[in-house]
Amino acid sequence: MTQTHPYLFLNSSGIDGLRRELQTNQNLSQHWFEMVDQADQLLKEECISEDYADASNSQHGNYGAPSNQIYKMADYLGLAYAITGDKKYGEKLKEALLYYSQYKKWFGKGCLDYDPPWHSELNTARFLYGFAVGYDYIYELLTESERRQIVDAVVRLGILPTLEDWLFPETRIHALDSMGHNWWSVCLSQAGLAALAIIHDHSEAGKWAVAISEVFPEWFNYQGNVLQNKSINFDRNGLFYEGINYANYGVSEYLIFRIAFQNVFGKEQAPEIPLLRKVGDALVNTCYPTSNGLAIIEFNDGHSDAGRCVKALLAAGFDDPCLRWYAAKSSHKMTPLDFIHYSQIFDGPAYRPAIRPNAGEFPDVGWAVFRSSWDDDATLVAIKSGFTWNHAHADAGSFVLFHKGKRLISDSRNCSYAREEYQSYFCQSHAHNVVLFNGQGQHGEDIYYGVKAPGKIHDFMQLGDCKYVYADATGPTLRHFLRNYRHLLWIGNVILIYDDLLTYEPGTIEWLLHYSEEISGSGESLRIANGSSSATMVRLYPENQEVREADGLDDHKPDQLRKYLVFSPREQKREQKFITAVLIDEDAGTEVRLKEGETFLRVTIGDSAVETEIYFNLQADGRKMHRNSCNRLDNWETDAYILAVSRVKGADPQDYAKIKQILVSAGSFVRFNGEVVFDCLAKATCSFTLDEQAEVSIKGHVGYTARLNLGANARRIMVNGKTCCSTVDSQADLVEFVIPEQL
Repeated sequence: MTQTHPYLFLNSSGIDGLRRELQTNQNLSQHWFEMVDQADQLLKEECISEDYADASNSQHGNYGAPSNQIYKMADYLGLAYAITGDKKYGEKLKEALLYYSQYKKWFGKGCLDYDPPWHSELNTARFLYGFAVGYDYIYELLTESERRQIVDAVVRLGILPTLEDWLFPETRIHALDSMGHNWWSVCLSQAGLAALAIIHDHSEAGKWAVAISEVFPEWFNYQGNVLQNKSINFDRNGLFYEGINYANYGVSEYLIFRIAFQNVFGKEQAPEIPLLRKVGDALVNTCYPTSNGLAIIEFNDGHSDAGRCVKALLAAGFDDPCLRWYAAKSSHKMTPLDFIHYSQIFDGPAYRPAIRPNAGEFPDVGWAVFRSSWDDDATLVAIKSGFTWNHAHADAGSFVLFHKGKRLISDSRNCSYAREEYQSYFCQSHAHNVVLFNGQGQHGEDIYYGVKAPGKIHDFMQLGDCKYVYADATGPTLRHFLRNYRHLLWIGNVILIYDDLLTYEPGTIEWLLHYSEEISGSGESLRIANGSSSATMVRLYPENQEVREADGLDDHKPDQLRKYLVFSPREQKREQKFITAVLIDEDAGTEVRLKEGETFLRVTIGDSAVETEIYFNLQADGRKMHRNSCNRLDNWETDAYILAVSRVKGADPQDYAKIKQILVSAGSFVRFNGEVVFDCLAKATCSFTLDEQAEVSIKGHVGYTARLNLGANARRIMVNGKTCCSTVDSQADLVEFVIPEQL
């Protein structure tokens, strides 16, 4: 390697190219003025004393101020010096590097109270970034003695303490099981970046950088720890279990290192991490585009969109037009690294993900997302039932709703981590849209110890006009609930939420609703509004629920109260069902009504074109042992847990040909007026349409045989997105196929 500084993000040809582009690209020129303005502001700043940085006895101390300062100075002063050649920027940066190289340590002294003591933390990583990038940019301005001073500080205060804490087998104190969330990525990435910056000045630096690069696939592929209640890091579909905010942080820090590593060693030397492309997909699938930008699903500690990570993916070579669309809509401020890679990020093809499914499933971390479309200001509902620990809240079964560009149903979100209320309220069940028993949800210490039995998402499917998933929140709430199931069924204009609950003893069961801005109405119907966006919530079952307001805390304002609603049956019971309907378009004329049978509950949804009947089979809720949950539901016989049938509005209910779509949840058979509609020896969940181009979505035992009556007109059959290889029983009009592997 014979690189001449700078080389981490820009080399001499890259600098010349940016100078030329600034002459012709007006958008880039505008951002350049912003870069220079920021650099000019940093020229006025004074370095921060170590006495101040070390005054607070905590994990981070007050080191955030100096570490953030050198981070920004390296970025903005370094870039300004590289492009303009004006030494005032380089000299100011040199002054800061030499000043902070005289610190005795780059971490809060509270770390020394741990057993064993730590010698690195997130501020150490920021110092390392600042020193790596700063040193790279102003190398030519430094004397030999100044270079030695800076390299010595980088190694002594940053790289070695980090490697000794996080990686070296002889000294390592952290494991992926203990600190393998965003911290692991941030700390080691910036140690690697610093090693690359001094690769020609220290004999071990290249070895350190390569070792860090080679071990990173293990962070992405970490599968959790059952004994110590640790979650998998990344879902198979790319979602980070800590949520969007910390995917944005942890992954982008790695990508910064990866970009520099590729510039030093070549792209072919960077490790193959297939999950990185899926990370980009997951970030797209969990955003909510509005006319004013992007919102995100804010489960856990999420707030801002993941624009930093998306742009870093593009800069690192993970090209995707949907990521470019995301970057263009993001509120993330342009950074010097974005500026350097402007053409890669913004100049290629970009389009909204309209060709992608209007749904995203993340079964390993327990998230599911449904949307009406990818248009701005559409409707999105998401549900979570996964792990609890650290930034992953105690929110098994919670759901949120966005509509017409606004957040309608949300949770309390969060506040500063330094506030006691962060763990005592914002992370706890009361702050989320969950079910409580006698005022309690998950154990208050789950956020610290993790959960032995995480929540789960099951039977996710979207087909035609029907979207369905259910969240099993029993595990995290097992101290109260024997059964805590929440089913979400979205058909047409109605999102139906069905809760199936069983406790150990009679008590008060409470259904929580956190709304974003306004709620009004009385009786069983409530109107939820946020500006021009609104929806109607109808509490269908049980009747005459008690409603009360409770005091929560306001997002990032823990000193302010924010009301939420609590619904509960008037009687104390062990077993309880809730059925709640959310009508998205209030002007659509949709009717929703409930019928309570002796062994089932039926909800009928009707609009001008389609009528859907949804049956909830009460025989299938576990009350029977050694006997199947067989039930007669009007004209239907089935053992299914839920049966939903959509037909043409006004059609004869005896006419099977007028049925448009059927959903079977956890059923082994369905018969209509004695004729077989669905059959499989082991219970499966299946949704299918009845027309010439029949589609089937099925989840069940792979390799088992399923039989369906898809109607007399079916000519082409797709099962789980693929053309079906099937046999047909012409006498019974049944299509027979083997249940395939899941998508």
